Amino acid sequence: MHEPAVTAAELTRRIAERSARVGIIGQGYVGLPLAVEFARVGFTVTGFDTSLDHVTTLNAGRSHTPDVPDETLRARLDAGRYQATTDLSALAECDAVIICVPTPLRKSKDPDISFVTAAAQEAAAHFRPAQLVILESTTYPGTTQELLAPMFEARGARPGVDCFLAFSPERIDPANPTFAVKDIPKVVGGLTPECASLTALLYRQIVGRVVTVSSPRVAELAKLYENVFRNVNIAIAKELAVMCRHLGVKTGRHRLGPSPDHHTHDRERQGRDVPPGAPRALLLRALRGARGRDRPVDRSPRGDAHRARGRIRQGIRSLLGVRREPAGNPLAMLSASGSSR
Repeated sequence: MHEPAVTAAELTRRIAERSARVGIIGQGYVGLPLAVEFARVGFTVTGFDTSLDHVTTLNAGRSHTPDVPDETLRARLDAGRYQATTDLSALAECDAVIICVPTPLRKSKDPDISFVTAAAQEAAAHFRPAQLVILESTTYPGTTQELLAPMFEARGARPGVDCFLAFSPERIDPANPTFAVKDIPKVVGGLTPECASLTALLYRQIVGRVVTVSSPRVAELAKLYENVFRNVNIAIAKELAVMCRHLGVKTGRHRLGPSPDHHTHDRERQGRDVPPGAPRALLLRALRGARGRDRPVDRSPRGDAHRARGRIRQGIRSLLGVRREPAGNPLAMLSASGSSR
């Protein structure tokens, strides 16, 4: 039998006292560390996953991510603070539900939101009043309001009244020994101020700094902005590395820039987070509705590469104080910058 439904005030009290039950859909490299961290501070956590083998392994105390050592997982299991299951009906027993599922790209390079949709449908199917539901998966701006909210409204829920929906992008850095879940600030955007307040209160139990933004759409865009920022930095570093190779300078040896190992690690880490082309694809999906009558954009890989090279070189020219890039060898920019001073 399920516990009686709680009120928003009771939910607030349970979160503050850490007596709330937290359910996390998706026990991958994002969901499992999050679940273990909530369990560490005293919450009772249920980890949901569709893979029976995955669940069996977790309940046996064997972790699949370097961010959660086996002994840490076993300690939470032994304390009765964590368990994994494939039974999604147990979502009805949770006070807070957090969705941490992947958003890969299809072969067509369009974002595959099917995992998010399926998880949200399950959460809506087992919704009970005064439940907090948070989406962490990287997705297009507008997902929480346009996709999730209607699912819950169709079940009779009233977002902001007896159903609290929010988006808080996952920002985990896999295998980083310095910055774990508790060390990375969280961004929170709720459908209503109360949605945002409850979400921020929950994350403050495990994270030192929580930043509340004006809406889920802003929080969704913040994640894509962060991914794009990282992609651009990688591209600039690689462009400079090409110049250094022409000059016979080894960037790693002379500390002039990130080493090749850094690029490889960052690309692998990014691949587990969201494919390299996903931020652009997700933004385009959001913009198709908002700017449907704008002039067409060249979405081909060649068009992307051309624009990226142009912006990178423009940035390098600005840094070097060169107004116009000399024709021929791109290294001519270095000599031009010297002669212009």
